[in-house]
Amino acid sequence: MKLLASLVVLLAATMAQATPTVGDIADFSGTTDHAGQTYPVQITLQIMAFDATTQIYTQQTTMAIGPKTQTKTEQVAAADMITDATIDAVLADCVGQGGTPETIAVPAGNFETCKIKTDGGDLYNIAKVPFGVAKMTSATMNLSLVSFVNGK
Repeated sequence: MKLLASLVVLLAATMAQATPTVGDIADFSGTTDHAGQTYPVQITLQIMAFDATTQIYTQQTTMAIGPKTQTKTEQVAAADMITDATIDAVLADCVGQGGTPETIAVPAGNFETCKIKTDGGDLYNIAKVPFGVAKMTSATMNLSLVSFVNGK
């Protein structure tokens, strides 16, 4: 369960939100390696609510690793969310942002992305989709966007 909790925190903390809108949903699928074993992973991110007075979003993350599922709901300040304008800027100046332009195919479709490597060595393919990520690869996890819904 500790692995599950750590992965939920890792993904939720590193995923960029594209135009955070109530109803945004992103479904990811992939694998994770732990203690010499490979496990299937499914993750769903969803914007559940927005409080215009406090400028706080409610985000729900559901992660299933093998037979274990965990759901976490957290409050995220609007200022901490990355908007479509930010994603557009990254895509427009990918090389200047330290990335590599790349067209990728994932189950959710084909996307023009900016592939960015973090200081920790993780790779993110940033795209104009809810939560801003079409693909993520790390030493222990590989995830691809399977489907998404743009909120209203």
